[in-house]
Amino acid sequence: TVNTQLGPVIQRAVFNYISVAEAFNELASLTGFSWNISYTRDLHFFARETNVAPFALTNNFRDMQVKRTREQYRNQQIVRAGQDQTDVRTERFRGDGTLKSFLLSLPVATVPTVTVNGTAQTVGIRGLETGRAWYWQKGDSTITQDDVPAALGTADNLAVTYRGQFPILLVAQKTDEIRTRAAVEGGTGIYEALFNDQNIDGVILAEQKAEGLLRRYGRIPQTVTCETDAPGLAAGQMITITVPAHNLHGQYLIDSVQAVDIAGRLMRYRVRALDGEHLGGWVEFFQAMAAAGRQFVIRENEVLIRQSLFGPNVILCGDSITISSASPESRIGHLMIGFGEVA
Repeated sequence: TVNTQLGPVIQRAVFNYISVAEAFNELASLTGFSWNISYTRDLHFFARETNVAPFALTNNFRDMQVKRTREQYRNQQIVRAGQDQTDVRTERFRGDGTLKSFLLSLPVATVPTVTVNGTAQTVGIRGLETGRAWYWQKGDSTITQDDVPAALGTADNLAVTYRGQFPILLVAQKTDEIRTRAAVEGGTGIYEALFNDQNIDGVILAEQKAEGLLRRYGRIPQTVTCETDAPGLAAGQMITITVPAHNLHGQYLIDSVQAVDIAGRLMRYRVRALDGEHLGGWVEFFQAMAAAGRQFVIRENEVLIRQSLFGPNVILCGDSITISSASPESRIGHLMIGFGEVA
């Protein structure tokens, strides 16, 4: 059954070796949607404002409490991410008759273009490819000439065109919240939080992550808890609460629902809901998040390294390497590595 609604466009999404739940959680946090899998094993991915509770809370509850908390509040979000790429840049070098390795200003992010005296050169990945004039490696600042040709002379000009890598450290703010806190409490009004994720590989994704965290935690929510015997409520639903005694009027987002069996006679539900007053209402908030035309990018250009672990039955692992050279020192080496005893 198809239970997914149309929403923001995801340009690219790459999820390597994480659970499906983690992938959907990340998609939901960026787009403002919610998701669940029903008891019939159907996936539901939907705009939160369309998930409406089957009834409102007016006088069908007991033990209502209302509180405000700054437990996870922040109005300035720092994201320390992975690496982003520079614009295309060209660096030039002159040979000296000896040097075969040249140090670039930044680590290399993509395959470089190499020319010598204006003539294009073949380029390969150092340690993986052979028979090329020059070699590079992602994340390394060095461009290396092949061993066979002579080193560039003083009349030779080397040009390397590439995209460099640089670390991402991004700061995002909610200036209106900062001003509000400063007016109420004095001081700078800044509440700061740091988020680390080296898997974020671009400034755009880092910005999206910071925005998502500020959307979620960049407000001091009004939390409403109560008990009800009416079934049908679930986390993620929008519920209307009208209780003048607590000055509650409007729509709230149900954060959690706990069910307790009362002596085998009925189920009693403990409900917790968050208000959206500070954002002009939850419905308007989620609709604005899913505005048409916004596109998201989630990871690309990931390098996968696979590691093999040997079990206890492996006692010896061998490898051999043949070294070809015109020098008298040519020889065949043999490497033996022990891993333990047979179980």
